[in-house]
Amino acid sequence: MTTTTGPGLFQPHTLALAVAVGFAAPAQAVNFNIGEIEGQFDSALSVGASWSMRSPDRDLIGPNNGGQGQAQTGDDGRLNF
Repeated sequence: MTTTTGPGLFQPHTLALAVAVGFAAPAQAVNFNIGEIEGQFDSALSVGASWSMRSPDRDLIGPNNGGQGQAQTGDDGRLNF
């Protein structure tokens, strides 16, 4: 007897989408009116992260650090400082 199963509900891309939607927060805004002065204060906060899983690509490392890239602003994460 063979058993065949279909794709599960929690595949990696479905789970990633669910987590992203769960952490997404709506933007907050405050309107104020002080006499003749009216205004609105809006704010948004974003957080990000990235990491390399293998050896760094030399095209992403600046020339002063032995790479072939154009800029050195992202070298710290790629060179494990």
